[in-house]
Amino acid sequence: MAGAHVRVVTDLSSWTKAADGQLSRTAADALVVLARARVSAADERPLLSTMLADGEHRIPVLDLWRNALADRMTRGPAWKALFRWVTIADHYPELAGVVGRLAADLGEDPEIRRALRFHLNWWGTRGISRQTMLTLLAHLDGRDSR
Repeated sequence: MAGAHVRVVTDLSSWTKAADGQLSRTAADALVVLARARVSAADERPLLSTMLADGEHRIPVLDLWRNALADRMTRGPAWKALFRWVTIADHYPELAGVVGRLAADLGEDPEIRRALRFHLNWWGTRGISRQTMLTLLAHLDGRDSR
């Protein structure tokens, strides 16, 4: 996917705003699949996290996450995908900031914010360190060191 992922994500992002609900659903399904893509076979960090980190391509990735978390059919798989990211961030300190900023951006939507707070607290008891949970909650609450 080297480089092509930027074009794919940008195109899918435009589908999240389409009047045709099927396009929006397809974009949500695609996020669930793309969120699992790794940087490389030797690097388990999520490929889409690099788009968030570079800043230039943040908005399309955020659009896809928001869309997938809001869609009733992809909501569950999208939360599982986000849990995977959070779990990986537990092992890659530089990724914790990227995922934290993602949490803060997603938290701008009150419904997602409520659900995200619940999930972060739940995940903090089921697989991520307390420190990672607190770091991500701090981002969500605007107490991070951006």
